[in-house]
This record gives sequence, C-alpha cells and structure tokens, in this order.
Amino acid sequence: MSKTNLAPVTYCRHKDKGWSRFKTYHFAENLTHCSVVLQEIFQAASAYPIVFRQIGQHIMPVALLSMSETQTSPFIAPDGRWLASYVPAALRCPPFEVEVTDPKTEDYRLMVNERSELIGLKSDGEPFFDDKGELSQELRRVLVFLKACAIETNKTRKLCQMISDLGFLKPIEIFENVSLPKGCFGASLPKVREMPSETLAFLYESGALLLIHAHKVSIAHCTWISRAQEKLTYDRFAKPFTENSEVSDFIQALACAQSDEMIETGEM
Repeated sequence: MSKTNLAPVTYCRHKDKGWSRFKTYHFAENLTHCSVVLQEIFQAASAYPIVFRQIGQHIMPVALLSMSETQTSPFIAPDGRWLASYVPAALRCPPFEVEVTDPKTEDYRLMVNERSELIGLKSDGEPFFDDKGELSQELRRVLVFLKACAIETNKTRKLCQMISDLGFLKPIEIFENVSLPKGCFGASLPKVREMPSETLAFLYESGALLLIHAHKVSIAHCTWISRAQEKLTYDRFAKPFTENSEVSDFIQALACAQSDEMIETGEM
C-alpha cells in the first residue's frame, strides 16, 4: 500500500464514508514478500520460506511469496482465493493500517488508503463511525488487531536487530539452484554455534533463536515455489489454466480452510 495514499481516520473526514471487506487477494499477487512477526513465525514457516530483509530502517523476517518480481505468486488462485494454509497478518486488513503517534506510550492511530476501491459512501458498506460519532464497532476491532500487529512488529524488530548485531546474518542469493529475490539475508548456523551457551540461552528465551530456526526449516520451500511458478508460466502461455492442473492440485493439497472472518480481536 502506498504511504502517500494513507490518511488518518477522523470523524470530520470520514463521517459519511463506508468501507467494504476485501473479497480477493489479487492486491497481493505481485508481492515477492510480506513481513511476519514472532507470534506467527511457525505458522508462516509451515507455508512459506522465511528470510530476513531490510524494511525501511529495520531488519524483519519476511515470508517469500514469489521467487521473481516478474511472476505472480502461486499462492493466489485466478479467482483471488488464498491457497496456502496460513495468511500472514500483514495481509489481512486492507485498506487499513496503523501509525505510531507516540512510541513511548505506544499510542496508535488508524490510517486508511483513501484511494482504495473498498472505500465509498456510508450507505455502501460498513460505516466508519456510529450515530454517536464514535469509531464503529467493526473498525474498533480492526484497530485492536492492527495495534496488536504493530506491538508484535516492534518486538520482532528488536530481536532481528539483536541477531544482526551478533553478526548472524549474511546475504543469500541462491538456495539449491533457486535464485531468491534481491535483498534477502539468511542466518549463519556456524556463527550461531560459536556463541557461548549463556548467549544462546538468552537468544532462546527472547525468541530470537526461534526466528533463526524458522528461517532454517522453511527455506526449502523455495524449491517447490520455483517449480510451481515455472508450471504456472507454462500453463499460461501454452494452455488455459484449469483447476485440474498439477500446480493447482499441489497447492490446494497444502491449503486448509480459512475463516471467513480474518480479523480476530487482538489475535493472529
């Protein structure tokens, strides 16, 4: 989502506005990655390769959704359904985000992408505000969820900075002959093994070691994502894509039922 399109949600600006829940994941089909946080790291690692990337001024773990910037993600069906077993929290709340207004007090304000097709008149969807001029119940739930994500993001950034400061991260461009998107970092296990036992115990207790473990056990997903994208490319150029294709069947076998309600109060 472009930050230039974001505006604070205020009664004066949005009292007559409404919003609709997104029905497809087409907005994410050209993403190569999305950030994940410690609280969801094992669910994410079960479905995607986890690597580390510089996002703004911070290092974060990310789920790789595509091995190439020129190919669409194999996790999104032609009709917009998400095909993997887990949807990263970062992709669950468009067109809303939160902005930190005071890091010390952890104050946040709700932001909205005003250019989104999901935004319209109050009568067209869920209202931004209720009759009392308060944020509507549904938007309060969105805000609670996004606050929880923001708090977890801050915690995860600190852990990643610790991992980086200890010299564990190194650039990773290829895994088993599969080229990764530019800007990926992986963890060096030999470097981890050199650490004193006291340091390793601290890394485990803090959760930092769990991020490294998730990266190492998940990176093998790169191979089948690459194969899936090659097959999708062949299908699109050689014949119409069908639900009976090898790729669709393969990914569908990995998929599990997703809740129609993706926003759960303060949980991921």
